[in-house]
Amino acid sequence: MFFVLSTLSWDSAVFNLSRIQSRLYKCVYVFDMDKALFIQKSIFRSSTACLLAIRNITQIDWLRKIAGIDGKIYISFIDRFVLNEIIKEKFFYWVPSRIKLVNILRVDGTVFSLNLLTIGDRVWQCLFRFGLEPAHEASFSARNLGFRPGLFVYDLQRTFFYNLNASSFGFQKRILIIKLGEKFSRFNYNSLLRKLIVTRCLKLTVFRFFKVGFFPSFTYSLKDNFYLDSLIANILFDGIESLHSSVRFGGDVAFFLKPKQNENRVFRQLFKFLDGLLLDLRFLKFYVFNSSKGFDFLDWHFKLVSNSNFACFPSYSSYKNFLLRVKNILNNSNYGVGVKVLKVRPIIKQWFVYNSFSNLQSNQYALFFLKRRAFKIFNSESKQDKYSSKRLVDICFDFKSLSDLHFVVKHKSFWFNYLSINSNSNYIFSVYYNVKDYYCIFCGIRISH
Repeated sequence: MFFVLSTLSWDSAVFNLSRIQSRLYKCVYVFDMDKALFIQKSIFRSSTACLLAIRNITQIDWLRKIAGIDGKIYISFIDRFVLNEIIKEKFFYWVPSRIKLVNILRVDGTVFSLNLLTIGDRVWQCLFRFGLEPAHEASFSARNLGFRPGLFVYDLQRTFFYNLNASSFGFQKRILIIKLGEKFSRFNYNSLLRKLIVTRCLKLTVFRFFKVGFFPSFTYSLKDNFYLDSLIANILFDGIESLHSSVRFGGDVAFFLKPKQNENRVFRQLFKFLDGLLLDLRFLKFYVFNSSKGFDFLDWHFKLVSNSNFACFPSYSSYKNFLLRVKNILNNSNYGVGVKVLKVRPIIKQWFVYNSFSNLQSNQYALFFLKRRAFKIFNSESKQDKYSSKRLVDICFDFKSLSDLHFVVKHKSFWFNYLSINSNSNYIFSVYYNVKDYYCIFCGIRISH
């Protein structure tokens, strides 16, 4: 008994789940839908996948301490096994409970509404995502870069570089930016359910979630990929990238227009696509920019410099909000020096990491005046001198080395990444669970490198 328990671990459970998810991915990729649905049902009936879903919701999820409509935020060790049996028995005919609505304050001061489910409904969504996500990852466009595991926001910068650099004649192009929004309470249920790669009984369960108040959205699911809102929203807008040369991150779409291409034609195709989804177009925002003059997208400012080369800078609004957040903490007299350092350091580190591949050579991004302001505030305290204040300033602001880092994706999941394309257009993929292993998507043979 001790030998059996010692050989079982969460790492082996994640590896076994990722292995069967990769098989589901390959079946959908080659359009073997009968085998794909069979593998998908085996994931839904698996005790390992269900226990992983319970562990994610009750121990890892950042919403685990916020109760739903039933008021429960904790279940015991035995109740988890009881919930496992209930989920396995009623999974294909699950009836969700009512949803609790809570307003959450963002760091920038805005408020967004959060839909809170019961623990059972959260576990069902997590288990359902285990089987639904690999099936649709095989069909998603490579230009869909937002709210998907295994993809970074820096891939968006690379896509803009490939389309707007000097070799691509980016100075002749125009940019059409469409802002679709974050939450979609009105859409065509039938068109969405037809896109889902699941059986009919599970489509009926998803429809029940819509009836109790669950809606697709691009909000908090960026932090933890345990829920269906961001995945359903990506499935809802799947195909919008094929209308024209574009890139999409969540609800923000950027179309690349050549000199002889008319944006009115793109508008007609876009409105026809959105009319089929029955979306509310009153909140639709669109902007047309010249690439040489620059434009803002996702808190970055993209621009072509004098020699027609592509450059990326932090946007003015994001830089202004960053300074405002730091100054509000530094000027708050209720905080001591130690508390100010603990609050300011993560904000500055987050800003430097987010803009690590941006051009920060300008003097304003050196944060000289902000450092001097922090030094004066730290030195004004009676317990600090100029030497200790200088050390505290270095702790808060010394993140310049982050701009030289090259981030390596080490996401422990089944996801495949487009690493290289050879002359025969045979795609080679890398499994993120073990970065050193490479597999061919067509035959599944392991490739050494």
